[in-house]
Amino acid sequence: MQLQAVQDQLFWDSHSGGYFSTADPASADADPSIRIRIKDDYDGAEPTASSVAAINLLRLAGMVPERPSPSSYGNAGGAFEVPSMSYDEAAQRTLASFAARLTQSPLAVPYMCCAAHMLSKRPARQVIVAGPAGAPDTSALLDAVHASYCPDKVVLVLDPTNPGEMEFWRAHNPPAHAMVASHFAKSQQPREGPASGAGGPDPSSGANAMTATAFICQNYTCQAPTIDPVRVRQLLTQQVCK
Repeated sequence: MQLQAVQDQLFWDSHSGGYFSTADPASADADPSIRIRIKDDYDGAEPTASSVAAINLLRLAGMVPERPSPSSYGNAGGAFEVPSMSYDEAAQRTLASFAARLTQSPLAVPYMCCAAHMLSKRPARQVIVAGPAGAPDTSALLDAVHASYCPDKVVLVLDPTNPGEMEFWRAHNPPAHAMVASHFAKSQQPREGPASGAGGPDPSSGANAMTATAFICQNYTCQAPTIDPVRVRQLLTQQVCK
């Protein structure tokens, strides 16, 4: 989000939408040797700034429903050009600025086509992995998530053992925070009955409070959580990423 804030500040085209590749020559951050603003309209060996930003913005929109206030970004320097525009709105304005190009010469902007495809797959498909950072079971779930080709999925990683990180998600993505916090709170409650069978914990639900758990969701409507990397790959391959 901090990096996107800097790009918004330095390169956003407030008139037409999309992003320049050079800063405003009049700004303090500009290279004095560059006297004109460049705005590429084709994806070559390097995709355009607008194409990359469109996908970044759509992913951020799937991570945080509302853009945090500029003060949340820290000091990026200068005034922000789009402080009130949501990530989703900025992405759609960027795509709209390339509408003619996408219609007439889509092969010239393949990465922007990817952004258009991602937008068409709304509502966002989120995969939330909750577990201690760096733990083997957390890493195993993330490996399973990334092993499935699904370019429009949004991956969130929440560490329930990190109070600062959980507070961030509570403030900026209440649905994800509430789901993870509730799941781990329930898993810590003592249960009656034997360790297995009736009354015991469901081994697929992540009953241990410190066991990494995956939630596969669409617009925060989620399937039953699982701790099994194989199950994660099956769900993504057979149901989500097809």
